[in-house]
Amino acid sequence: MAKLFKPAGSKSRGKVKVSRHKPKRVELDIQRLADDGRGIAHHNGKVVFVAGALPGETVQATVKEQSRRFDQAICDTRLNDAPERVEPFCQHYGACGGCQLQHLDIAAQRQHKVQRLAQALPPAASIPEIAVLSGKPLAYRHRVRLHYRQGRLGFLARQSNSLVEVAECPLLQDALSASLKAIRQPLLEALGQHDSGELRLAVGDDGRVGLSLSSHQARSESWCEQLAQHLTPDATLYQVASQCGEWHSDASPLTLNVYDDSAGSQLALLFRPNHFSQASPELNRGMVDWCMAGLQAQSGEPVADYFCGLGNFSRPLAQRGAKVLAVDLDRAMLAEADAQRDRAREAIDYRCADLFDGEQIPLPKALTKVLLDPPRAGAKSLCERLAVARHVRTVAYVSCDPATLKRDLAILAGAGFSVKAAAMVDMFPHTQHQESMVLLTR
Repeated sequence: MAKLFKPAGSKSRGKVKVSRHKPKRVELDIQRLADDGRGIAHHNGKVVFVAGALPGETVQATVKEQSRRFDQAICDTRLNDAPERVEPFCQHYGACGGCQLQHLDIAAQRQHKVQRLAQALPPAASIPEIAVLSGKPLAYRHRVRLHYRQGRLGFLARQSNSLVEVAECPLLQDALSASLKAIRQPLLEALGQHDSGELRLAVGDDGRVGLSLSSHQARSESWCEQLAQHLTPDATLYQVASQCGEWHSDASPLTLNVYDDSAGSQLALLFRPNHFSQASPELNRGMVDWCMAGLQAQSGEPVADYFCGLGNFSRPLAQRGAKVLAVDLDRAMLAEADAQRDRAREAIDYRCADLFDGEQIPLPKALTKVLLDPPRAGAKSLCERLAVARHVRTVAYVSCDPATLKRDLAILAGAGFSVKAAAMVDMFPHTQHQESMVLLTR
């Protein structure tokens, strides 16, 4: 996945001016859910976003912020409960910014996300139904990013940079939870009261847990090696990024099964905690299967995988016999992916390019099928190139943001592409986030 950086000194456009008046109480009828999980109501001709409210509920709320186009409010009292309302299962819900939908029944969460995908499809799209890929609603995450500062460890608060100290998270896989519990105190003691940064934990298929760490202090090689020894065997320290630069261990990578072929053999990626991978290995395999079935790549057929990362889709495509052009911006990740390609003797050509710069995008004329899996910013420049590349006939688009997906699908639809299938992947239960997949042809 490519990473976007905002240049220092650049100005934001389209920023909404917010005025802070004396809070006022209003009674509101909640009509639907916003993309971020807040309830939507109308008052005095304006949209009001109400945190903690569900469609069908009448609430008394306090308006905290007002702008020209909408107001933002917090639910104080519910005069009735929606049938889909459930009791949140986490004691930190409402303070921690990780989850937004724990108060909504899981089936209703998924229906909301299906509707978001449906609204992103071009108006002319006519498919029988949107498929739903779902897994366990709890203990599904095989990776997690936490923040630490002043001797405290946890997640960022909702709509804030303040830290909510969290001892455990019900969304983490058991091995991850156990490791976090075991290393928490020794890790915080080593970091001290004056450091701040992030840590990433991930568990592989064999149950091994890896850790990467960023620090705003200078951490020497000896400090890193001592910490690595101190955390063993509960976690393996792979990387420390600090004011001294980056330290890397020589520990063997973690493994992640991403694809089971027709012969029953498994394809595993090697990865480290600082590498990108999907939150749920189970649903990631479902995504790979869906895309392989949609693209139907034949032996020797050229296929492009844009925003390829470690080869989550590239390697299954190559295993099916395709000649894969795999493109991303992260040179270090591409080097790791290329090393795995060499060992497996796969027909993958990894290339480094900025896919947000239309002039850098490689698009061979022999190419008829492409897969793209961009970050939340979407792939506007790439879709504009695909739109005019008449030799491209099939596109599998994997998206993590319905808003940018809608924009990009409109570009492709305007160039003659039509939607043949779509799927909502509930990769992140109890949060506002989702993965979506759309197959288009022309």
